[in-house]
Amino acid sequence: MFTSILAFTFPPVSLVLGWFLFGCLGMIAVGYAKMKREWPPAALGVGLMVYPYFFPSGIAFWAVGLVLTVLLLLPKRILGW
Repeated sequence: MFTSILAFTFPPVSLVLGWFLFGCLGMIAVGYAKMKREWPPAALGVGLMVYPYFFPSGIAFWAVGLVLTVLLLLPKRILGW
């Protein structure tokens, strides 16, 4: 009844969970990068916080989030930073 009056539907729970999960990981990465004074984890953290605006839903949302998270968690010697 209220959705027809307000013309608003809530996003799926999985999408909200993804926003929360990747946003928190991004904030932790930026804090870690500030502490260690390293720019690559900060860039990946900002990327994790910003990318949902460009991929609002679907498989691309989860794929990009997982790729950025894996890049964040790989050791430095593998990435060559």
